Amino acid sequence: MAAVTTLCFSISEFYKNHYYRIFMTENLKEPRSDELEEQAIKLKTQKSEIGKYVAGAFDRLSTAAIVVGFMGPVAGIIANPSSIHQFDWERTIWLILASPVWIVISIVLHMFGRNTLRKGLG
Repeated sequence: MAAVTTLCFSISEFYKNHYYRIFMTENLKEPRSDELEEQAIKLKTQKSEIGKYVAGAFDRLSTAAIVVGFMGPVAGIIANPSSIHQFDWERTIWLILASPVWIVISIVLHMFGRNTLRKGLG
């Protein structure tokens, strides 16, 4: 419990110091309006770039889901056609059920990434 309290205190101190570093001048006088505008532009640009990064990460995750869940089994069948001759109901049902699930997961991840890119992070 003490570790959690210490962590929360250190996080709050970090944000407090970060706020003063951004919005206060070095001699702790009130910031000028042009400095505030410049910092606001920097923060907006930073938030925009992080949003693009997150959206790209979700899109790459959706591509990986398609490769692992759908193209992987298809490539396995193409690489080893003799596996088709060894018909196994359990494996066939698993492939029939799992592949659409991976496709749906991929579509959801792609839509989430696109929505993140459109609306931003917050």
